[in-house]
Amino acid sequence: MNEELFSHIKNGDAYRSLISETGIAAILRKLEWNALHSAHYVDVNERKEREIDVVARRSWVHPRKNQIAHLQLFVECKSLASKQILLAELTGEEDDSERVYFTWPGDDDDRLRDDIRKIIAARGIDTMSVLDRFDEIAFPDGERAINRLIPDAPKATFRASAARESSRDNDAGPLWDGIREAFSAMNGASHEEVVLALENFRDELGAVEEPDADWALDRLKDAASTVMFYHPIVVTEAPLFRLTPKGNLFPVGWGRVQHARVGVRAATWIDVVHAEAFDLFAGELTAWYDRFFAKRKCERV
Repeated sequence: MNEELFSHIKNGDAYRSLISETGIAAILRKLEWNALHSAHYVDVNERKEREIDVVARRSWVHPRKNQIAHLQLFVECKSLASKQILLAELTGEEDDSERVYFTWPGDDDDRLRDDIRKIIAARGIDTMSVLDRFDEIAFPDGERAINRLIPDAPKATFRASAARESSRDNDAGPLWDGIREAFSAMNGASHEEVVLALENFRDELGAVEEPDADWALDRLKDAASTVMFYHPIVVTEAPLFRLTPKGNLFPVGWGRVQHARVGVRAATWIDVVHAEAFDLFAGELTAWYDRFFAKRKCERV
C-alpha cells in the first residue's frame, strides 16, 4: 500500500473511530458478552434506520419462576480529539442509585394493553376475562411479578448533573450527540421488542382454529416471562474531570450523568467513560450484574 495513503487513512476520523469501536466490542467479548459492532435499529421519532456503535447482551434465567432477563449495553464512541470533558458533581441529591431501564410485555401501559385487547378481540375472545386474569398474574399483590429481577445500575464512582466539553458551555457537540444517540438506540430497541412481542402474540393466537381465553392467557404469560434491561454508555478518548462545587478539578475514569427533567418525570442517566478506563469499567459492571442475578438464583444462559 502507498505509504502516503496509509498515513492519510490512519490520521482520519474513520480509522480512529473504527479502532475505538472494535476495541470496545473486543473488551466486552472477552468478558463473555455477546457484542455486535455497528448494529442497526429504527429511530422511533424519525422512523429512519440508524446505527449504534456497539451493543452487547448477557442473559439469565430464573428456572423456578420461568423468568428470563436479557441485559443490553448500548455504547456510543466519541473521540473528541484535543478536548477535555468536565463533569459537574451532582449535589443536593440523597438517592445514590439508579434502576436500569427496562421493557416488559406485562407492564401496565395503556397503549400496550389497548394493543393486546385489540388482538384478543379480533379472535372473538372475551378481553375482560383474559386481561383481568392476566393482571392477577403480572401484578400479584399489586407489584410487578418481575420486581426482584430489576437491578440497580452499578454504583457510580460519582454522579454528575451535567457534562460539558471544555471548549463549550452548552449541551451541544459530539459528546451531546453521543448521549442522544445512545438513548435513541435504547428507545428504538425497546420499541422493537414491544412490537415483536405483540406480533408473536398475534401469531400464536392465529396458530389455532378456535383459541379460547385460557389459550390467550397462557400466551400472555409466556410473553411476560421475559424482561429486557438496558444500560446506556458513552465512551470518549477525551480526559474526564470531576468539577466540584468549589471549582476544584480531579481526573476520573468515568462518571454517571443525570439529566433532571422539567416537571414530574424521573431523571434519566447515562455513564460517560474515558476510553482508557473502559476495560476496568466493563469488568466492574459485568461483575456487578453477575452478582445481582446470582443472588436472585438466576443462571447465565
